[in-house]
Amino acid sequence: MLIPGILATVFGIRFYKEFSETSTRFILGVFALLCTFWLSSSLSAAFSELIPESLARFTFLLMSSLIVAPLYLLALQWVLQYFMKTKRTLFSLLSQWVVFLMAWQLWLLLSSLFDEYSPKKEGSDYVHEQPWELVATDSESA
Repeated sequence: MLIPGILATVFGIRFYKEFSETSTRFILGVFALLCTFWLSSSLSAAFSELIPESLARFTFLLMSSLIVAPLYLLALQWVLQYFMKTKRTLFSLLSQWVVFLMAWQLWLLLSSLFDEYSPKKEGSDYVHEQPWELVATDSESA
């Protein structure tokens, strides 16, 4: 909790001295990150019985990111329009880091799905060498 507070303070001082889009992005980004973790933990506590524990963390983190990311973009668009008097599209505000983090979370969720639901073979946990082996049909086992 110390790192987001330090980042918000540093960029808050920069924002106070001179308004810039970068400072605004970082300030709102820190709050969006905290909201994402809070929402993820709240969803995890509320729906802990529905999803296996090994999947719950990545599932709820991706779900909360899908909720918070558009809200972050809308808030950023509104603040920039209010202070800079320029209207920017949501797509132009979307940074590579947001897309990268969402793709990374999706990858973590899919890999945990593969680990959780991989079929049993010969009485032990069979881990596939390639993820597409899960969807391939095996004519010998039928």
